[in-house]
Amino acid sequence: MGIFTKLKCKKLMKEQKFGEVVKLCNLTEFTIPDGVTSIYGFRNCSSLKFVNIPSSVTSIDSAAFSGCSSLTSIIIPDGVTSIPQYAFSECSSLKEVKIPKSVTSIGARAFENCKNLKSIEILNGVTSIERWAFSGCTSLENLVIPDSVTEIGSMAFSGCTSLKNLVIGNGITSINKEFHGCRNLEHVVIGNGVKSLGKLFAYCENLTSVIIPNSVTEIGSFAFRECEKLESITIPNSVISIGSCAFARCNRLKSVIFEKNSQLISIDDEAFRWCSNLTNITIPDGVRSIGEKAFQGCPLTNIVLPDGLTTIGKGAFENCDLLTSITIPDSVTCIDECAFWGCNNLRSIIIPNGVTNIGASAFEDCNKLQNITFKKTDTWFRVFNRDDWIGKKSGKKTDVTNSSTNAMNFKSVYYDDYWFRL
Repeated sequence: MGIFTKLKCKKLMKEQKFGEVVKLCNLTEFTIPDGVTSIYGFRNCSSLKFVNIPSSVTSIDSAAFSGCSSLTSIIIPDGVTSIPQYAFSECSSLKEVKIPKSVTSIGARAFENCKNLKSIEILNGVTSIERWAFSGCTSLENLVIPDSVTEIGSMAFSGCTSLKNLVIGNGITSINKEFHGCRNLEHVVIGNGVKSLGKLFAYCENLTSVIIPNSVTEIGSFAFRECEKLESITIPNSVISIGSCAFARCNRLKSVIFEKNSQLISIDDEAFRWCSNLTNITIPDGVRSIGEKAFQGCPLTNIVLPDGLTTIGKGAFENCDLLTSITIPDSVTCIDECAFWGCNNLRSIIIPNGVTNIGASAFEDCNKLQNITFKKTDTWFRVFNRDDWIGKKSGKKTDVTNSSTNAMNFKSVYYDDYWFRL
C-alpha cells in the first residue's frame, strides 16, 4: 500500500468513512473501532468477507451492508435495537444470521436475496418483520418465528424456495401472503394467536402436514390451493368460514375432518373443487350455504347435507361422477343452476318440502337418474330466464307428480328451464 493510500485511509478512518477504506484498500476483513455507535457506508463493498462490530454499536443505517456480495457472516451486537431496510440485502454469500433479543424490528428487504442464507435465529424480542424482509433467501430450510413477533409484512418470506419446516409463534393473529412461493414447505405449525389464514400456503406443492389451531375462525380464499401432497386436514371447531378455492385441486386430499361442535357456517365457491381423491366428507350441522362449484369434480360416493343448509350453489356438486345418493334436508330452499350436473351415477333424488327454487340444468346429464320425487307437488312453475325465476314472475304451471317423468325431463340436455314454487 502506497504512502498516499495510507494517508487517505487514515483520514477516512478519522472521519469514520469505513466503507470507503474497505473499497480503497480492497479489504476482505475489517474491524470497526470500539466506541463507534452507528454503522453506515459499507454498501457494495464486494471484497468484504468479515466485519467485526464492537458492542458499542447501537444502530445500523439503511442499506449499510447492502450488496456486500462476499460477506459470509455477521455478528450483530446486543445493543442494536433495529435492523433497517436494505441493511444486508443482496449479501449473496451470507450463510447465517442471529438476531439478538435487543432487536425489536427487522425492516423492509433487510435480508432480501441473501441467497446462501441457511440459518436465521430470531430471538424473543423482535415484534415486527416488515415486508420482503427475507424474500428470496433461497437456501433457508428451517424457520421459527418467536412468540414476541406480532406483525409479519406482506411477502416477508416469499420465494424462500428451500424452506421445509416452519413454526409460527403465538403472537401472530393473521397470515396472508407472507410465505408466498415457498413451494417446498413440508411441515407447518401455526401459533395459537392466529385467527385468519389468508392466501397463505397456496401452491406449496410439497406440504404434507399442517396443524390449524383452535384460534382460527376463517380459512381464507386460496389458503391451501394446489397443495398437491396434502392428504388430510382437521378443521377446528372454531372455524366459521372456508373461503373460495381454499383447498381447490389438493389432488391427494383424502380426509377432511371437522371437529365436534363445529361452528362452520359457510363453504364458499370452489372450496374443494377438483380434490380428485376426496371420496367422503361429513359436512357439519350449522352450515347454511355451499357455494358455487364447491365440490365440483370430487369423487364423492354419497353425501348427507346438514339440517340448516339453505342454499346449494351453482355447480356445487357438478361432475361428481361417483355420487350415487344424496340426502337434501327440509331446510334447503334453493338448488341453484347445474348443482348436480353430470352426476352420472345418481339414480334417485327427493326434493324436500322446503325447496322453492331449482335452477336451470340442476340435474342435467345425470344419465342414470330414474326418479325425482317432489314432497310438495302443487304450484310448481317453469320459466325461461333467471330474472323471472328469482322474482317468481309469470311462469308455466307444471305437473311434477310423476317421479320418472321428472327425472327424464330434468336430466335432458334440452330441458334447461328454471323452476319455482309459490
